[in-house]
Amino acid sequence: MTAAPRLAAPRPLVTSAVAGGASALLALAAHTALDTSGYSWLLTALLAAAASVPVRIDMRIRKLPNRWVAPIAVAGAVQAFAIAFASADVWRVLWPLIAAAIVFALYVGLGLAGMFGLGDAKFAAALTITVAIYAGPFALYLIPIAMVLGAVYRLGLQVAGRSSGSRPHGPAIAIAAMSVLLLAVSLG
Repeated sequence: MTAAPRLAAPRPLVTSAVAGGASALLALAAHTALDTSGYSWLLTALLAAAASVPVRIDMRIRKLPNRWVAPIAVAGAVQAFAIAFASADVWRVLWPLIAAAIVFALYVGLGLAGMFGLGDAKFAAALTITVAIYAGPFALYLIPIAMVLGAVYRLGLQVAGRSSGSRPHGPAIAIAAMSVLLLAVSLG
């Protein structure tokens, strides 16, 4: 009996292009069909779903693969440009770019100091793009919230006597990003 052939994993560039294209179609179709509030809730749900895959991978193997993080960044950038164009508000695209650059730079610095992996820097920046569409500069609160969540998680593991080895930071980043985004969307 021969084994069934395995399907190759999609290339990051192809996955990113598909995510960007789907994101653009969503922006064109749903943003006009839904009011701004409805669209922001839809985008929040889609970001949560997209972030869940790299979070599960990070929890399992302590890596945040580019093929799952890059589409989140591309889709967020497309959404930022589309929403900025639709609302004629240039800050809807500038804040996501500025905030993502700051978050990325800070996480890279902490990664070079050995505190986090560089995958964490990419994941945090990718999520920040979408968060900052609605949260603006408040998207930067993702950093301290993720740090506190990560510290509480590590402390809990130490108390339980399971503190050895590296721990995933992706879940803390995703929870922080979703918390900031949900607050921004609900305050509206």
